[in-house]
Amino acid sequence: MDKKIEDYSAPAIFPFLQKTLSGSLCTLKNGGINARFMVFACDSELKNYYMLTHKHTEKISEIKSNPTGALSVISTSDKLDDYSETTVSGKLLLLTEFEDPDTQKGFKLLCSKSS
Repeated sequence: MDKKIEDYSAPAIFPFLQKTLSGSLCTLKNGGINARFMVFACDSELKNYYMLTHKHTEKISEIKSNPTGALSVISTSDKLDDYSETTVSGKLLLLTEFEDPDTQKGFKLLCSKSS
């Protein structure tokens, strides 16, 4: 096992998240957990995470009824260290207006990550 990492700051974790394309988004449905893999991007402060989906998916209705979720990210690296996996949880917000500055920011982050 590699040396234990003790820096859990945003600047230390951000590069790991930048190299990882997808994670498992978990939402609540009828008292249970519904999980699906989604491509994500985040800002460098790790305050906002962005994902794209079609507006008629089941996850949209789940987020509308309970806007709490978790994103689990597992590295594709064969290194075993403290950055091999991470989970973030919080409030899920639907950005529905394409011209909204927050939507534009998320869209640009996702496009730059996928290129």
